[in-house]
Amino acid sequence: MQQWPEFGCILSIMFSLQATDSSSKLPLHSHRRKCRFLPAVIHPSSISCRSHSSSAPKDLLCNYRTPNKIWNSRIKLQVGNTRYKGCLSLYTQKLDEDIIASPTAVLLVLRACSGLSGLRTLRLLHNDILRFKLESRDDISAALLNGYIKCGALETARKLFDEMPHRGVISWTVMISHFYNSGQHREAVCCFRAMLEEGVFPDDVSIISILSAVSQSHSRKHGMEIHGFLIRNCFILSKPLVASLINFYAKLQNMDCAERILRQSGETKNVVALTAMMTGFIKASNFDGALLLYKKIANLGMNPSEKTVSSALKAASHLRFLHLGAQIHGYVIKKQLHFDEFIQTGLIDMYAACFAPTHVCRRIFDQMTHKDVVAWTTLIRAHGLQGEGRTALKVFDEMLAVGIRPDSAAFAAVLSACSLSGLLGEGLDYFSFMIQKYEIKPREEHYASIRSLFSKEGRIEEAYEKIQTIKVAREDHRIWEALLSACKVHGNLIFSEIAARRLLEIEPGNYSATAGKWENGDST
Repeated sequence: MQQWPEFGCILSIMFSLQATDSSSKLPLHSHRRKCRFLPAVIHPSSISCRSHSSSAPKDLLCNYRTPNKIWNSRIKLQVGNTRYKGCLSLYTQKLDEDIIASPTAVLLVLRACSGLSGLRTLRLLHNDILRFKLESRDDISAALLNGYIKCGALETARKLFDEMPHRGVISWTVMISHFYNSGQHREAVCCFRAMLEEGVFPDDVSIISILSAVSQSHSRKHGMEIHGFLIRNCFILSKPLVASLINFYAKLQNMDCAERILRQSGETKNVVALTAMMTGFIKASNFDGALLLYKKIANLGMNPSEKTVSSALKAASHLRFLHLGAQIHGYVIKKQLHFDEFIQTGLIDMYAACFAPTHVCRRIFDQMTHKDVVAWTTLIRAHGLQGEGRTALKVFDEMLAVGIRPDSAAFAAVLSACSLSGLLGEGLDYFSFMIQKYEIKPREEHYASIRSLFSKEGRIEEAYEKIQTIKVAREDHRIWEALLSACKVHGNLIFSEIAARRLLEIEPGNYSATAGKWENGDST
């Protein structure tokens, strides 16, 4: 009579093979089929989690009487490794074999659809949810709602939300987060109020979402209403919620309230909350206060986050504390945070503001693995601050050559560099380039650089001649205002009359002039 090994022996071997190649498991699976049993206590992950072969697990499932757990395990693995296409393929295969989808599997596949923005698959999954009668579960309905939003099917998402038989807090939170992320802060507040009116009590996630929305819109009234709601309902403040409240008051520059919340919550060692306080101090131009908080975090042995370090670098750059900035740089290297792009950009900005040699900025920039428009702009600004205007323009051209599209801030850095180096012709050329090529509307910082450029060294006539050659400059009243301002600084009466007449031609309703002399207009 053939002797079969005990079940415990098979189980031990299965666990010992967890870290080995999946091929070594196949003989064991074969042996178990001969034994005609596959005990449920053997975890599905021991069978499928480390297998890169699709045929072996599928073959095994055909001989497994209750394969749902194994399917869920394989789908979970695919989603965990962001193999969303593999997850959808497994789910389709599962349905083809008439295996009923479990709620766990449906949630995982919904996550995969959101990751891939796969609208077609999402609609099929929606039908399965209705077929399996899972629509009453708030977590599944919310995941489906989130999937439609991520796929851009906003009308479908809204219709789904409006027709939900039961809208739980998760579904409401998805809608609030959607409004916040799309910049519809007023709608987010209305959605939160509707949730309360429907009798749904918010949780931490929904409160944090609505606080983020009112913080972005700087709505003091709505934020204080939410804070009052938390107090009236004796809401237990979690660490993230404390940080969100502090962030709200910090953005309003109400540091007294922010500090009071920090003390009352007892979260004086909460890095997230302290970082929010640092951000508030920086917004209020209290850079010393921000650096004192950073030192407190360091002295208490807490680990500053990337955002904490970025805030400290910003404060050091405003105060031009090169020594402290270099100390922070040393900490960044020690903790291996120097690969974070926000910190790298902050380091470049700090060294530039402290007038360190530009080769230091360039070395940090060259070490960056991902160089976005913000990083390029920071390097351009660094060269501009050092009076290296032509180098700044070369860096701008480098940026264009690698396919990075400049934004308003990039052109502001370029025009500032031209102004600081007295590159009048180049400054107006790039001003025209910004408008005509990239259709960027000039902002105050652009005009400020032009005014400074015209006023430098009294090159009024040269500025006038250059304006005449550029159509967009010739028709822009703010450019003529800049020229007129420069004329007043240098006492140039001839070109001040020319600029005044041109202003009257462009905007007669705003300017009044006779014989080249200013008179009182209706408004200036």
